[in-house]
Amino acid sequence: MADISKEIQNLREANYGKDVRGSLISLAEKVNTESTAAKEAAVNMAGIAAEAVAGADEAVERADAAVSSAQEAAKDIQDAADRGDFSATVSVDEVVTAQPGEPASVENVGTEKDARFRFKIPKGEKGEKGKDGTSINITGKADSVEKLPAEGEPNAAYIIGENVYVWDGTQWKDMGKLQGPPGESATIQIGQVTDGETASVENVGTPSQAVLNFILPKGKDGRSVGLGEPEITVDAGIGEPYAEISISGPDDARVISFKFHNLKGEPGTKGAIDENASVSYTPAEERANIQSGETLAVILGKLEKIVTDLKDVAFSGDYKDLTGAPKDVGDLTNEAGYVTTDTWKANTAESEGYV
Repeated sequence: MADISKEIQNLREANYGKDVRGSLISLAEKVNTESTAAKEAAVNMAGIAAEAVAGADEAVERADAAVSSAQEAAKDIQDAADRGDFSATVSVDEVVTAQPGEPASVENVGTEKDARFRFKIPKGEKGEKGKDGTSINITGKADSVEKLPAEGEPNAAYIIGENVYVWDGTQWKDMGKLQGPPGESATIQIGQVTDGETASVENVGTPSQAVLNFILPKGKDGRSVGLGEPEITVDAGIGEPYAEISISGPDDARVISFKFHNLKGEPGTKGAIDENASVSYTPAEERANIQSGETLAVILGKLEKIVTDLKDVAFSGDYKDLTGAPKDVGDLTNEAGYVTTDTWKANTAESEGYV
């Protein structure tokens, strides 16, 4: 509202008739202006109030319609629950083999109520061909790394247990076992299972140790169904991968069993052997039989010891190649029954110093 205090003050201070008349006119104009503005504001507010009432009536009508729809939906849900329409089923539609390196996935090709899962599992990659081996000189065996020589010749090798140590110019390098270990079987674990709008699966592990996180759409409320601990097995077979999935147990403890087959990749091709590789060996200190699984250096050392011990008897004297040897001690004695130098020389090879 406008301030009319000034006009009132002028009226009080007016001394002459014309001043009083002027003050009254000014005051009246101010009051008339405020009155007109107040009337217009009242008319505008009345219009706004009418529009608000109309909008409120429309909102009430929409709210009533929404309540009616909700009541009808609730009734439909209750009727479906009474009929048992919410009993869900799960089955396997197909297991598809993907190319090596592709991610594993699962797709629900059924409905939210009757789910049919289609699995896609990648085939294991074939191992790469091994590189051609370089020539090494197997020098001998040692009980431990500490007993190896301080230095060695280039590509000199020692056997410690089942491992081969090769001198690379600066140190003895463990080259591993002479025969590689068998490949490890692939494993698959179920990671997290969460609710979502679209079914999907993601491998958050590795190709050989898969950890599958599932996103499954939440079905409509139905009868209470419980899930037991899932059972997962993976064999060590090689070939075309496939999976078997079964569901067993009562409704309050359903158990899903996953059986994966042939997930192990094909073994890699063995590296070629250098036919011109040289082998160094040391003669054995004592004669011993050759054992299966011994290295070439050890076998050659045993053969060297046997040949050395047999050389004087087998390849010299009267009894070459061990033929014509005396068969009776009597052949080496005189008429008195004693072994003498003469009788020994007459029936054996040179044997000075043995009688």
